[in-house]
Amino acid sequence: RSLTRPVSVTSTSRRSGGKPVSERIVRNLAGKPGTLAAILLHGINGTIKVNGQSYQGAMPAFGASLGDAEIAAVLTHIRSQWGNAAGPIGTDTVAEVRTRLADRTDPFAGGDELAALP
Repeated sequence: RSLTRPVSVTSTSRRSGGKPVSERIVRNLAGKPGTLAAILLHGINGTIKVNGQSYQGAMPAFGASLGDAEIAAVLTHIRSQWGNAAGPIGTDTVAEVRTRLADRTDPFAGGDELAALP
């Protein structure tokens, strides 16, 4: 599948006149494949701090609508954009996070909850 649909869906939150909020957040999480996978699989609601600046918002979960290969492709794209030069994320990483968090039904409640992830 094309990356156009998933990438455009994950880049929808904008502040007026600025870059997408999700871009500013994910480019700073690009080195954390498991955290990125958890965000795309389950979503996030609440405050997250990036480089000392707080962002309040929400990102929907895509775990029910995208397969492991699609999520891995989106994450690999994120890790190669916005000045990132991290390597690809494989479907095995996404599958491991999906399995580990299979009982989760709610989005992550902000950055503090994400920080507790292994």
